[in-house]
Amino acid sequence: MGYYTDFDFSGNRPEVIRAIEDSSGYGKSSDGHYSQIKWYDWNKNMLTVSLLFPEEILMISGEGEEQGDIWEAYFKNGKSKTIHPEINFPKFDEGMLK
Repeated sequence: MGYYTDFDFSGNRPEVIRAIEDSSGYGKSSDGHYSQIKWYDWNKNMLTVSLLFPEEILMISGEGEEQGDIWEAYFKNGKSKTIHPEINFPKFDEGMLK
């Protein structure tokens, strides 16, 4: 079976998008988007692409098939950082009740 994820890397320059497509093994995307694919090496591939464009910050985001599996990842010259959203509830105040 496998785990499906939607990927978005459309915020990068066209040359970077082409390099990501080449590295992914999935070929041409729909304007920097892949839908419902099993791209398990995305992090490794993006690190490699970042070395081809060492002065640029590259970005990719993903949304997996499980609820809440969303993230953004940033790459520059072989370094990376993946960020997951934080959900915080405001402190409850009884005065909020109507």
